[in-house]
Amino acid sequence: MKRKIRYAISGAVIVFLVFVYAHISKCNPIYDTDVDSSRYNNILIYNVESVKQKFVSKEDVLDAVKIKSRVTGDVSDITIKFSLRDLKKDEEIAKGEVKGKDFKDSKFTEFKFERIEDCRGKEYEISLVSIGQNGNGTVDFCYENSVEEKTAMYVDDKPKRGTLILKTVTNRFDWETFFVLMIFIIYIIGFMKFLYRLFK
Repeated sequence: MKRKIRYAISGAVIVFLVFVYAHISKCNPIYDTDVDSSRYNNILIYNVESVKQKFVSKEDVLDAVKIKSRVTGDVSDITIKFSLRDLKKDEEIAKGEVKGKDFKDSKFTEFKFERIEDCRGKEYEISLVSIGQNGNGTVDFCYENSVEEKTAMYVDDKPKRGTLILKTVTNRFDWETFFVLMIFIIYIIGFMKFLYRLFK
């Protein structure tokens, strides 16, 4: 009886810990993930007034977007300001800024904003502007040459062929992560029991 209780408690603890672990920042790329990163082009935001990217949300809520960039030189004095518009309502729903020191070369940088709800299937546009350029360094945004479905990119308000290397971010519970991890743990427990019986 005590063994059954111990097993039940252990099982409950494992399920709880996996449940907590499965609350992740779910990323949905708007670009083609099969395109090799070596084929990405750069938009030198130092030379333009603004870069805009239109996309459609695949999630019910949005907490941020991540954009891949390349950094050259000293960008500590640069600030990238961003704003997010709901295209159906034609209104700005979020804005913020990211300091140059937060950008890492060939890495994704997160542009956070207050949670936006009821997003699934809606069109949004993020606008990026560089402030405080000093000529000593640049932040370049990466993009692929193809225009993905339900997206559009603009440079200085003019259409440009391509799609920013951008992911939407949603902080939520992910069933896929939960089940994959549970199956892995069950497999490990079963394998350990097999080895115990084998060498007992």
